[in-house]
Amino acid sequence: MHSVIKKTALEHGLYASVDDPTRTPLNYVVPGTDAAVAGDSPQCENASIRTALRYSCDNVFAGTAVDVGQSALRSTAERLGYNEELTVPLRATESTYPTQPLTAAQPARTGTGGGGVVATPLETARITAAPADGGRLVTPRLVERVEKADGSTQRPTDSGGSGRAVSRRTAEQLRSALPAVASRDGDRRGSWFTTCARRGNGRLVSVAVQVSGGDGGRKAGRIAEKILAALS
Repeated sequence: MHSVIKKTALEHGLYASVDDPTRTPLNYVVPGTDAAVAGDSPQCENASIRTALRYSCDNVFAGTAVDVGQSALRSTAERLGYNEELTVPLRATESTYPTQPLTAAQPARTGTGGGGVVATPLETARITAAPADGGRLVTPRLVERVEKADGSTQRPTDSGGSGRAVSRRTAEQLRSALPAVASRDGDRRGSWFTTCARRGNGRLVSVAVQVSGGDGGRKAGRIAEKILAALS
């Protein structure tokens, strides 16, 4: 969900660039509650989006989610492929962002990946690739073509959004921050590592890995590194 939040904050002008400091204390208290969301590093206090991505600053993502609000978050999430059926051509598990009204405080939970947010590795890979591809969201395809017995070929039909998801300016801002990230160390649902790179032929490769258990973020990073190496 971090990817959706950073894109929303830039698209809606909350921050002009990934290097603007945010207004989030190290222990961010969710409005209207006694609950606090802590950053894991001293660098997370009022951290910019670039720094928040590097250090996985949950305080920044929770605070930014509250500031932009559910409506803007849901709109950006759906442009990025949440809440839609996706076939590749097999039907893929749907990534979701809450459609029911949330209280003023509940977006903070969605900002840290809770509150009913569900994201698959496939969807996360799509979102990671979008800034590197000028803000375009591409529908993945498991089968490129089907060769029939008579020698003819057919491209399988698929579903899922494609086209521009965020502005080119937002994409450029986020692309500049991508080399500095992006692992999210664990909770009970697992740990993430997501990254993208270009192959020698110029084609873009995006990888997202989720690993359960201890040391998940580092383990996911090592797996992603091996995948990229095999594809280079």
